[in-house]
Amino acid sequence: MTERTLTPTPLNPTSQFVLRFSTADPMQDMAFHRVLERALEAYHTTRHQAAYWADGDKPDAERDGVMAAIASAAPGIVAFALHRVVESLHDQLTEEQAMAIGDTAAALDLEVVEDITGANGTGEDTP
Repeated sequence: MTERTLTPTPLNPTSQFVLRFSTADPMQDMAFHRVLERALEAYHTTRHQAAYWADGDKPDAERDGVMAAIASAAPGIVAFALHRVVESLHDQLTEEQAMAIGDTAAALDLEVVEDITGANGTGEDTP
């Protein structure tokens, strides 16, 4: 049996799979702000509750707030990345594969997928 070495070839640029603020793409910007607002709300709510229940123990409250923010943002970030993978590899995926990945993205965060596909508007009228 011969040993094979797999060398993954990353899709370039890999930055296309990262949800971030983008002045060039208003729909991506809508998705980014949706995820940001959720994360901020989760952070502040959890931090406040943790500080209250921990008698003001700020280190634990900060940690709990950050954990809540990450947990709140993660589904939207992953949904964005999966949607971008389908867009980037559309000619290399079967229809069933593309649908499965797209369905997974929508199940993770339908609102983010709707933002980046234009279902929630173009983002041009968003301040």
